[in-house]
Amino acid sequence: MIRLLVRCQISIQMVIYDHSLFLGVKFMSQFHNTVSRRDFMKALGVTGVGLGVASAVGPSFHDLDELAASQKAGHKLPWYVKQKDTPTAEIDWSAMSRYDLRKQYNPGADTEGAEGYPNVAAKWAAEQRASMIDYAKSGKKGAELKDLGIALGSQWGWIHEAHRYYSFFTDSNFPVVLPGGFQTPQEVGIPKHQGSAEENARMIRAAFHYFGAAHVSFQELDDNTLKLIYANDSGGRPYVFEDVEQPYATPEKYVIPKKCKYVISYLVVQNLYSNKVGQSWDSYIGGAAVAKAYSELNFLQGRVMTFVRTLGYTGVGSNPGHVNGFAVLGGQGELGRANIMIHPVYGMVGRVPNMLLTDLPVPNEKPIDFGAFKFCETCMKCADTCPSGSISTEKEPSWDTAGPWNAGGVRTWYANWKTCLPYRNMRYPGLCGNCQGICVFSKLDAASVHEVVKGVVGTTTIFNGFFRNMDDAFGYNNYDTDDWWNREIPFKYDATSGRWW
Repeated sequence: MIRLLVRCQISIQMVIYDHSLFLGVKFMSQFHNTVSRRDFMKALGVTGVGLGVASAVGPSFHDLDELAASQKAGHKLPWYVKQKDTPTAEIDWSAMSRYDLRKQYNPGADTEGAEGYPNVAAKWAAEQRASMIDYAKSGKKGAELKDLGIALGSQWGWIHEAHRYYSFFTDSNFPVVLPGGFQTPQEVGIPKHQGSAEENARMIRAAFHYFGAAHVSFQELDDNTLKLIYANDSGGRPYVFEDVEQPYATPEKYVIPKKCKYVISYLVVQNLYSNKVGQSWDSYIGGAAVAKAYSELNFLQGRVMTFVRTLGYTGVGSNPGHVNGFAVLGGQGELGRANIMIHPVYGMVGRVPNMLLTDLPVPNEKPIDFGAFKFCETCMKCADTCPSGSISTEKEPSWDTAGPWNAGGVRTWYANWKTCLPYRNMRYPGLCGNCQGICVFSKLDAASVHEVVKGVVGTTTIFNGFFRNMDDAFGYNNYDTDDWWNREIPFKYDATSGRWW
């Protein structure tokens, strides 16, 4: 075991580890040392069967630059990400039906005795207000007025009732998209956009990236994926498909045009560095990353719906289905222990992969495997950090939904939203993103060692426990507020600032 750890340490020192801002340490740069994949795996202690498996699933590379840069077509995922016919979290479609959102845990409707949410919300709100005043007066680092200003400013434009976007152009006062009062190109004699599914995909990716999406993927509704569309909203109002041209909503139902059989998923990423500044109960800035991502999602939804409308097509917004499910099926990431998608580049700091139903033809993409789901079996870092104990600590994933607020049909780890949401909303100054920032995959990839680690994780599970412990030893739990305020601009260590994907 000691020999194995020494080999790992030697291998890690072969790459630049240039996070002196956080560690106070710099390793000598040896990034351009030429090394075969077999020698590299031997240095990590992967021999015998493990080496054979690693050699079989990964391409050859000549040096670590080539290893870190080697990517696939499409979104150009790293070489260790494997496309699969099914997600790594096993699905039993026969056990799944369209989910009744009335079963989802709603803190405002929880009336279970004296400890029900409505009975304690007022008390908690008063405590929070008093706590915010005390924090501001104390001058405590991470809770000064400037920190609070970051959090409150990030919430500007945060629209809690996103259902207004459901029938964005037919049930709102938003401006028309073409001069002269015309809402579609067809109304002025302009043919709608024509392109193949693949051409449309490239166009959508370029446009949505400009609007702020970090990753875009596509699905086509079929008998199985239709089960990922909600049966109804949290108030019982059903989602129904009808032969109509435009979506519309009435007090009795939401109507989705049957022609809208394509799903576009687009991911908004939280600022990782800000997400990792303190824990959410100690610093406003950690929660500011969450709030800012929510507001970006709402602005982005209006922009992408306008874009699709301008092409002459229809879009249905407000996420009428399981957004993480569609994103995972489309290859954006794997479902993790915290019941949140883990992206191969951004880790778990994706706020929500929004979805748009449309009649614009797009391709049907496949799930991916880069080792995250298996890594979650032994890591448990998010569960250890969760202040409300809402993340499962079971080693093995399960079909058990842990409560009616989860839809079921997926073998995974289910979160306890009944303990998560009230705590997140009421018990501390920031908005909780602790599990996202603490995730081993949520890393600042300016240091090439992280790409090497991800490559090993995507190839073999042998070192999963070691990498979790190494993550703790290197101090990747939180960062200092002073460093956040005094960071260089632009901050080269945070890929989520520039969204280079």
